[in-house]
Amino acid sequence: MLAPYVAKGWDIDIFWCQGLGGARETQAYGRAKALAQRLADMSRAGSKLENDKLGRIQLRPLSPIINQRPDYTIYSDIVRAYANSGETEFAQKLIGLSNKMELPLDLRNAGTRQDWYISVFFCR
Repeated sequence: MLAPYVAKGWDIDIFWCQGLGGARETQAYGRAKALAQRLADMSRAGSKLENDKLGRIQLRPLSPIINQRPDYTIYSDIVRAYANSGETEFAQKLIGLSNKMELPLDLRNAGTRQDWYISVFFCR
């Protein structure tokens, strides 16, 4: 965990795909770590992402076994957010930050809504 839980702040899990092999996996981890560190620094400083408070920030591996499940199968760099909700709005802000860091992310629909939680995946 890079930044602790904060009530009414967005909790963000940032995953990198394991099993990509060699340089590709190293690069995915590097992109994930860079975004996670930036967000954790912001969260610990009490900074907001365009008026949204940040909460717990975690950097986590995504194993090939989990990624084979039908609700995952992720092979690009994405943010998953539940459609037509506050999650989508926050995800767009997260994409804006990542674009400024030259870490482009695409938006994908999450199957279920999870209040105050967003997942980011680096699997390209």
